Amino acid sequence: MSELLMRSMLEEYGSIVKKGIRHFIPDKEPRKYLYDLIADYPNRGGKGFRPGLCFAACIAHGGCIDLALYPAITLELLHNAFLVHDDVEDESLSRRNKPTMHQYNNRAMAINVGDAMNVLGLAPLLKNKEKIGPRLALDICMEIQHMVIECVEGQALELGWRKDNVCNLNEDDYLRMILKKNLLVHLHPSDPHWCDDRKQRQSESRYFQPHGVFYGYCISDPG
Repeated sequence: MSELLMRSMLEEYGSIVKKGIRHFIPDKEPRKYLYDLIADYPNRGGKGFRPGLCFAACIAHGGCIDLALYPAITLELLHNAFLVHDDVEDESLSRRNKPTMHQYNNRAMAINVGDAMNVLGLAPLLKNKEKIGPRLALDICMEIQHMVIECVEGQALELGWRKDNVCNLNEDDYLRMILKKNLLVHLHPSDPHWCDDRKQRQSESRYFQPHGVFYGYCISDPG
């Protein structure tokens, strides 16, 4: 696939997800202090790898974009919630060429917006049962729960190493940390039978780990 085609597809997928996110943002108060802020980071752009891979994995297994829409929305909401919190934890000044949320607002407001995005990210997963049935929807919830745990464990490692000024780390330590922080879920919600044998499912490669490209991407631009 050419770079131009890949960028075009990611842009198309990103547009679909951003439109979907708007449906899950409540149209009520407090807009100024919460709900109007939720769309800020998603609307800033970004590469859109996470929802793009979710769509691509579903299509590759015979599904369609519609079947993967709700998990893709959840992934994008969670990813941007983590970015808001990461920016506070890292004391970052900018995100995607604009001031970070805690810089143009304040830390407390930014943390609360990130919390709200995490909670709102649950709603698409709950609605997913209407499209793919309760059994598979629950299984995808469990996959994403695993992803979230891995992400916060990776963040904990980085924050802990910085706190304790840990210097005796090697390349494997670093690669393990960034893999956890940037875990990309490889879902294929098109196949209702993939979760029949749980032991076999757990042994499959459920996650997108093309090591050289993935690590290069994390090092060059983790946002």
